[in-house]
Amino acid sequence: MNSYFVDERLRRLFSFQAMYAGMSPAKALAIYAVITYMDCIEGVYFPEGGMHAVPRALAGAAAAHGVTFRYNTTAASIEVAGGRARAVITADGDRIPADTVVVNADLPAVQPRDLLTLLGALPENGLALVAASDGTTNALALAAPHLFAPLYGPESAERFLARATRLDVPAVVAAIPNLADDVDTLGDLEELEGRLGPRTAASLDALRTGLTR
Repeated sequence: MNSYFVDERLRRLFSFQAMYAGMSPAKALAIYAVITYMDCIEGVYFPEGGMHAVPRALAGAAAAHGVTFRYNTTAASIEVAGGRARAVITADGDRIPADTVVVNADLPAVQPRDLLTLLGALPENGLALVAASDGTTNALALAAPHLFAPLYGPESAERFLARATRLDVPAVVAAIPNLADDVDTLGDLEELEGRLGPRTAASLDALRTGLTR
């Protein structure tokens, strides 16, 4: 776009296809011109105060219904009793009782070097991914934001590769065990026991102690 337009606003206008459709404007179908037309003629909705106003509003609505947010707080461990989580213990020693604990930590063996390996496998202008054994996508590296699409779910790895083919960009499937081995059940966690960090290993022991078999 820089070779065609000097005005930054025109560059953004004509490169919209790359962001929205994930392709070069030179390769975009003519029908995508309708997007720009609708934006210019019909108008565009946007949150007053910018995109950050959206999470602030959501947090405000949740707080109005009794939700308490603990920002800048590190969870050190999860207290388990009777085979289920009962509380979260923070790094400051606070105990937060809970009926349900949601933990987004299904890659318990991952190390910083694994992420560096994934970045090293990323081809220029393309994408690199690590697939789980069930065909889902555990890790995804992108050379540019427009390459992303919400394709997660069953067999998502194949869909990401098919997207790369449609966009005519290179794609690499990286074999990185610590990123490929995710955890959905206690059995999955036990299979990774020798590769767990000390805190995760301690949590596994606690689960075993409190679990009735």
